[in-house]
Formats: sequence, structure tokens, C-alpha cells
Amino acid sequence: MDNQNTISANTGVSIGKLILVAVLVAIVFGGGAYFLASKIAKKDNDNLRNQISQLQSQSDNAQSTSSSSSTVPTVPTFDASSWQTFSSKNTASGPYEEFSFMLKIPPTWVSGDKSSCMYPMPKKFLDDRTDVRECGPLSAQSDNATVADFAKSLNNGTAVSLQPVTLTNGTKGQFGYLKVKGENIAAYFFEKDGHVIEFSLPAVGDEYYNETLQVINTFEFIK
Repeated sequence: MDNQNTISANTGVSIGKLILVAVLVAIVFGGGAYFLASKIAKKDNDNLRNQISQLQSQSDNAQSTSSSSSTVPTVPTFDASSWQTFSSKNTASGPYEEFSFMLKIPPTWVSGDKSSCMYPMPKKFLDDRTDVRECGPLSAQSDNATVADFAKSLNNGTAVSLQPVTLTNGTKGQFGYLKVKGENIAAYFFEKDGHVIEFSLPAVGDEYYNETLQVINTFEFIK
């Protein structure tokens, strides 16, 4: 009888120990699983936040690009009736050899420096520059290509969103923005007989921005 009681007692102790061990194992593994699940969930949340942040940034950039690419600069009112006429026919070389055009330039501008720069620039810029290769705020380039292809080549191989534009003098062309050193630079394109010429404005805020915009708006091909 005593032996049976001893066996029962021992069995009870053993079962109690097993239950205790089982509970401890459950707590340890349960806690570990909870910790692991929490860690995974935190990582997933961090990744999700990063993805949302990247998408928001891309959306903001897209909206900025879309806004800029659809906005043609407003030309300040001006009277060019007394302005000097610049003709590309008077240039010995440069990006105008294959076709001719004219611009009107204000009294404060000159018709290039007759050496490295063949297109008009503000006289103040000419006097202040420290490098003869600097040709002023009016940037001009030309090529034998379509406007779309030429614009793409100037934009590091990225297509440019172009739209028709009519200058204040009635000349028709196309307009778009080029990405230059991280800035959106306004560019005007004019095509004639397979030849395209492009004029870029300086960055917004440049002291010659408005004058350059006015000069571009006097552009005409010479018949």
C-alpha cells in the first residue's frame, strides 16, 4: 500500500514537472515567436514606410515636372520697334550656316563679340565676363533633325514634352523644358526645311531672364 502511494506520489510529481516544463517551453517558444513576429512586422512596416515615401517623392517630382513642362513663360510687355536688327546672315560661322534668321535686340545688347560668340548678348555681360567662351544668356544650338529628336538629344536622351507656341510677333514654334544641371530650363525650337534651331533661356531669376525672353520672342526666319 505504501509502495502504491509512493508510486502515485512520484507519478504526480513527474506529471507536475512535465506540465511545468511544458508551460515553460510554451512560454519560451511563445515569447520567441512573438518577438520574431514583432521584429518581422516592424521590418515590414519600415519597408512599407520607405516605399510610401519613395512613391510620394516620385509623385511630387512628376507633378513638378508636369507643371513646369506645361507652362510657357509669360513675356513682359515690350516695344521692339526701335530695337536693332540682328541677322544671322552677318555671321561668318556658328550654328546658323544652313539657314538664316533675325532677332531684334534692345539698345543694351550687342550683336555678339564677332569671335567666339556669334549671337547677341547684353553689353554688360560682354564687359563683365571673365571667359571669352561665355556667350551670354541667349543659348542657341542647331541641328538637322526633327524637333523631337533634337530636343531629346539636348535632354540627355530623355524625351521632352513639347507643345506648340506662338511668339508675340506671330512666329510659330515648339516649346519645352530641358533638364540642365538639375534645373528645368525653358527652350524654344524653330524648324525650317529640316533644320532646327533651339534657344534656351537662362535660369529663372537670372538678371537677363526677361530681356532674353523678349529677344527670343522677336525671332523670325529670313525668307
